[in-house]
Amino acid sequence: MRVVQFESGRLKLKKSSADLAKLLPTVIADLRPQLSNRQQTIRYRCRRRSIMCRVDAERLWMALENIIEKCLQIQPRTGGYQGKFGTDS
Repeated sequence: MRVVQFESGRLKLKKSSADLAKLLPTVIADLRPQLSNRQQTIRYRCRRRSIMCRVDAERLWMALENIIEKCLQIQPRTGGYQGKFGTDS
């Protein structure tokens, strides 16, 4: 349904200010039970304390969660992930 809305230009975004440096840790915290069950870990480092953007935070949350869940599916059990995010400036 969302793909059809996106492709037809009818997807409505609820943009607001969101701090990406705080959003990712909350998404990961929400996935901790899955990580624990699979004996997996995620380590990440943000180069900035705050990365403010105007985004649809709910849709961004879903996208980040989907990306991490896909990584969980392809990574062998007892594996780990490391990542950094931030801005170039």
